[in-house]
Amino acid sequence: MTLHVVGAGLAGLAAALEAVALGLRVVVHEAAALAGGRCRSWHDPTLDATIDNGAHVIVGANTHVERHLAAIGSAGSLAWLDDGIALLDLDTGLFHRHAGPRDLLAAHLTADGARGLLALLRLLAARDDATIGARLDAASTLTRTLWVPLATAVMNLDPQAASAGPFARTLRRTLLRGARAMRIGVARTSLAASFVDPAVTRLREAGTELRFGARLRAIEVSGDAPAALHFADARIALDAEDAVILALPPWELAHLLPELAPPHDTAAIVNLHARLGAGGDVASPALLGLLGGEVEWIMRRGDQVCATVSAADRLIGEDPDVLARRLWRDVARALGTAAAPVPPLRLVKERRATPAQTPDFERLRPGVATPLRRVLLAGDWVVPGLPCTIDSALSAGADAARRAAARAA
Repeated sequence: MTLHVVGAGLAGLAAALEAVALGLRVVVHEAAALAGGRCRSWHDPTLDATIDNGAHVIVGANTHVERHLAAIGSAGSLAWLDDGIALLDLDTGLFHRHAGPRDLLAAHLTADGARGLLALLRLLAARDDATIGARLDAASTLTRTLWVPLATAVMNLDPQAASAGPFARTLRRTLLRGARAMRIGVARTSLAASFVDPAVTRLREAGTELRFGARLRAIEVSGDAPAALHFADARIALDAEDAVILALPPWELAHLLPELAPPHDTAAIVNLHARLGAGGDVASPALLGLLGGEVEWIMRRGDQVCATVSAADRLIGEDPDVLARRLWRDVARALGTAAAPVPPLRLVKERRATPAQTPDFERLRPGVATPLRRVLLAGDWVVPGLPCTIDSALSAGADAARRAAARAA
């Protein structure tokens, strides 16, 4: 039996690694020239530095990330920011810090008394058919200074439209496990160095065939099973025991098997990268949320800064140079460098960073299994219940591989 994994993003890499560990022969097909998908890194000539497509972060409760990094020998590649969540209000200059569950409870009780605690409980108990905005207390200071920026970042959608259930499950997984589960983790050097390159190396060492520049054009189906995979340069016939994992975003799946892809909108993310130059180094990565500006989060790593705007569809059509300089003003205010010359900037627009994670989309997420025998799905968007994140991508990929192996046994 051969397992064909289509897509070498994090879900596809996790599927391939798990399948190899279970003794399967694996072939990975990737349309791009490199692995990583929506979690990738490259050398940018403007900054003369390696940059990521975005400031992806994880939390201590992300057990699938921990497992993946251990499997590829990359556990030490993350920096843990043990101070928790810090947000700076650009209008007042005040910092809001939340390092653990006790801080959150104290903040709610201090700001709103028993009413604040009840609002937190309402949020933690939210269902998939509700929106986050409907569970928030609009009159609470913490709605603006914590929950709206956090929910927007996690769900990549305006909280008024985002499904409350996945966000609530994420909160329960972190808050109920203590301060360690709330730790923020970021890649020390790059996403590729932490999550992607070591995985590709492990697969190659195991003899896995990786076909880059191989875009799947069509899946030939016979009855209720796949018969062949059609690429631009080849038709690969499948034996009766062969299996396929489609580790693709829903918009790619819709071109191949539209009946398996749920109806969906997409949500954008805009990231601004800058290199501060001499005197701009920081000893270790740092993350800061911003209130009162367009930029929502700033991540510093060495002399580089990455500023992020989530749910950024409204910015996609803007002139990149004008937008970059406008976003930089928020960053400069936060760093206290407003009077300094503007450094080299690079704007990255991820037009389809995630599906729009609404209650309707949550209801239609298909899960790993499909009606086609020996065809499985993987990706951050596939399994209901959690936001579209690195952890959910890795989880779905490994689960799909285990199911493929079980069917082959």
